[in-house]
Amino acid sequence: MLQTNESDYALVDTDVYSYLMRPGDPRAQVYRPHVQGKIVAVSFITVGELLFGAKKKKWGTTKVDDLKQRLDLCLSLRLR
Repeated sequence: MLQTNESDYALVDTDVYSYLMRPGDPRAQVYRPHVQGKIVAVSFITVGELLFGAKKKKWGTTKVDDLKQRLDLCLSLRLR
């Protein structure tokens, strides 16, 4: 089994995740060095906020599916 430690992870909030996913967003530059080479983690709240935002902005199925695929690549943290 592959062992990891806390420094292998980067927990990002909704805003940071959004910046990193928007091509060319200059706000991402500040955060990119902190997530490169790391396992990106998001909370279940961030997942909900991103999906709610997509629904509120009336994203189409293709764009929502792309968001969900990107989120599937993250470690999603939830309450137990």
